[in-house]
Amino acid sequence: MNTLISDMGVKLMQEISLKWRQHSVRSIFFLAGLASATWAPMVPIVKQRLGITDDIMGMLLLCIGIGSTCSMPLTGAMAKKYGCRKVITVVSILMTGILFGLSQANSVYLVAAFLLLFGSAIGMLDVTMNINAVLVEKISPRSIMSNYHGMWSTGCFVGAGLFALCLSNGLSVTNATCISLLIMAAIIAIFSGKLLEYGDDSNSEEKAHLIAIPQGVVVFFSIVTGISFLVEGAVMDWSGIFITEVHNMDIALAGTGYSIYSAAMLLCRFGGDAAVRRLGRKTVALGGMVISCLGFLLLILSPWEEGTFASFFIMGIGLANVVPVVFSIMGKQKDMPSAQAIAAVSTVGYMGVLGGPAAIGFISNATSLNIAFGIIAILIVIQTLITRYVFQKMN
Repeated sequence: MNTLISDMGVKLMQEISLKWRQHSVRSIFFLAGLASATWAPMVPIVKQRLGITDDIMGMLLLCIGIGSTCSMPLTGAMAKKYGCRKVITVVSILMTGILFGLSQANSVYLVAAFLLLFGSAIGMLDVTMNINAVLVEKISPRSIMSNYHGMWSTGCFVGAGLFALCLSNGLSVTNATCISLLIMAAIIAIFSGKLLEYGDDSNSEEKAHLIAIPQGVVVFFSIVTGISFLVEGAVMDWSGIFITEVHNMDIALAGTGYSIYSAAMLLCRFGGDAAVRRLGRKTVALGGMVISCLGFLLLILSPWEEGTFASFFIMGIGLANVVPVVFSIMGKQKDMPSAQAIAAVSTVGYMGVLGGPAAIGFISNATSLNIAFGIIAILIVIQTLITRYVFQKMN
């Protein structure tokens, strides 16, 4: 009897520990989304503060991608050496200081420096939290990766909505930013201690490779992910400018489009696992790409404010489960070890963040923001064709 009670107690403690592990992962995904969405509504405000053109703004946004691409190849080795807990905690704390600096910066060079740091931090956080998520999922009884990505979307939705609410009620950019930073600080204080203290579940002492080169089917899914990240970066960094300058809405509404987009992603990602079980990965991915393309076309063509907001909702629905489906496939394909495949896909994805928002700035400056967004719709069509080809090849 005593042995049975003891075993039950151990099992209960293990279940409680696992729950905390899972909640800690969710909290960090939320924090990452909140951090990204705290910056997004600042883009038109920073542009207005500095008095710069679209091409200069594009160059500044390029700094985010440069920072991410430079830091991500190092992050896997750092996570293996120091563990997910230390890396995520340190990077999250640094993130709060960087975002506060961006709310204050009043020169192009200072903004560029902070955006380089912001890109480095968000890239490291993205890789490490996904490593932590994969390791926790391995010790969990069922797949919960879509739920984690849903928490990232929750953070984006809350961050963008909170920022817009603060500005519309007369708070300064600094005060609005500080409210988000206080939430981030609370998350770090409560959940960082429950993150995994290790960053690799293998027993190998071999030094971690810094760069994973895509091979086989991973090459195609890397391109698909790169386009998805490019599109998400475009919505994050340029939706506020599109709303205020193309559709002439009040600057207080700058974060509204991204908030609606994030809300749609939130709803669809929490239902992503059920959709995949019912419809299959191929249908979810291809259908989502078609829907997102229609959303971009509506944004460009609609003369009504309601159509503009609806377009962001449609985009969010379409793009919600593309990346989670790709990560799921990377865990099952045989051309590369799953960990290296995920690293390769993530790195190429951030190359989309690197080039996309900056390219939009140059194209917009040479033509118009409408044309730049139209080119994104064409890229989604290309993405759809690639995905269809790869699924046919895999069958």
